[in-house]
Amino acid sequence: MKKLFLIIALFILQSSVCLAEENLTCDGILGFKFRDNYSQVMEMSRTNHFDNIGIYKEPSRVLHVVSKGTAADKKAKLYFELFDDQLFRITICFFVPSENVNSEFYSLKNDLSTKYGKPRCEEKYFAIWGVETTTGDRAFIFLSTSCNRLSFLYSNAALSEEAEKYIEAEKENKNGTIEPELIFISPEIK
Repeated sequence: MKKLFLIIALFILQSSVCLAEENLTCDGILGFKFRDNYSQVMEMSRTNHFDNIGIYKEPSRVLHVVSKGTAADKKAKLYFELFDDQLFRITICFFVPSENVNSEFYSLKNDLSTKYGKPRCEEKYFAIWGVETTTGDRAFIFLSTSCNRLSFLYSNAALSEEAEKYIEAEKENKNGTIEPELIFISPEIK
């Protein structure tokens, strides 16, 4: 999880460099929209037939909802993050056989490039698109492969930055550690 946090933090910092020159817009994914509240996220999860497998707060103003389901015709684990009851980040980790990760990466990259144009930043195993929402929020879409995993991140830059600052401040106040407050865990995980 720390590795994922570091990757996300790096790309939040790079997002201002990678934002699109043209005004590409993206209001949401899978029916979820930035700034949706907890009730809206839960309703859309039910609509998409996602099974919530865990809900926790870490720290008190950041809510994490972990679900499993199907996205882009692939089995996936989905992570929804809300700050002050506003959705700011969706991460999708696809369950793809390791031998297919690279081909699936390039397939999704081509689909995203068709929809949002050429990535603003790209390397062999990641690509970033900068977009705006119709409400004027900056956002970025990050697609990557690492450790034979295929991941997709959709994040509101301003809310992400505010949440990350809050989390870091909370860690400093608590000697570098924050204990998650478990709200729900699926019986299949216990």
